[in-house]
Amino acid sequence: MHHGRDIRRNDLDLAPARSVEFSSRNVVRATSTMPQRATPTRYSPRRHASVAGFTIVELLVVIGIVAILTGLLMPVLSHARAASGRVRCMSNLRQIGCGLVEYTERFNDSLPRFNATANQQTAEWGEAMALTTRFGTRFDGLGLLLETLDITDPRLFYCPCHHGDHPYEQYAHRLESRDIATSGTGPIYGNYHYRTHMDPSATSPIGTPLKGRNLSSMVLVVDGMRTRRDFNHVTGTNRLKGDGSVDWHLDHGNAIYKSLPFESVSSFMGNTVFQDAWRWIDARPIAENDGGSGGSQDE
Repeated sequence: MHHGRDIRRNDLDLAPARSVEFSSRNVVRATSTMPQRATPTRYSPRRHASVAGFTIVELLVVIGIVAILTGLLMPVLSHARAASGRVRCMSNLRQIGCGLVEYTERFNDSLPRFNATANQQTAEWGEAMALTTRFGTRFDGLGLLLETLDITDPRLFYCPCHHGDHPYEQYAHRLESRDIATSGTGPIYGNYHYRTHMDPSATSPIGTPLKGRNLSSMVLVVDGMRTRRDFNHVTGTNRLKGDGSVDWHLDHGNAIYKSLPFESVSSFMGNTVFQDAWRWIDARPIAENDGGSGGSQDE
């Protein structure tokens, strides 16, 4: 009895200690499962600026790299744009060639007549860009293709690379309305130069008739040559031949371009200029790798 009473007393004595130990374990376990609160960091303006910003030296380096890349890419983009414009110009000439073929079949192998002359003895080869007569009262030259509806879209007579004085917008209203006589005064110019129904490369002041000659290999239409600004591609010209084919003619040494006047000239002063230009155009084309390019200027 005494011994059992001592055991119970010892158990009672140890009970508070065990409860304290149990409760402390629970506290430790509970605290270990609770999410830890992150210690807030102080905002440092100096540290933030050093991570996210650029120094002046870094900014200058980036600007320099961009400038170098732009300088390298610009010639490539310019060449691609010029090549694209040249292809669109060739497409225009092919469609003009189809119109000429239909016209000659309808009018007994005769090319559209060009009547813009200074007088009865001398033709004005420099004015063969005109689609109308001198006063714009009726269609003339290549413009006759619009009158006969062998060509219905007047924009075909305007080169996408043209940088001269005769954009399509200048004449759009008169051409689209077909009321050229009353809607405006003065001639309407296209961007292409017509050989006309007479041969301007001949020594005669009015040329020699082309009717009856084999036109399949003869150049009939090229870039405008009224002034240097009208020479659409500068380094050369697309050429439309009588068989409807179109090729590129490199102006070696800018011979054609340099022979053209800065401003339009009268027939008496300018016919020899255009006679020489047509002789250059009729010459065998020089490939771009034969003796260099046609000059530093481009489309």
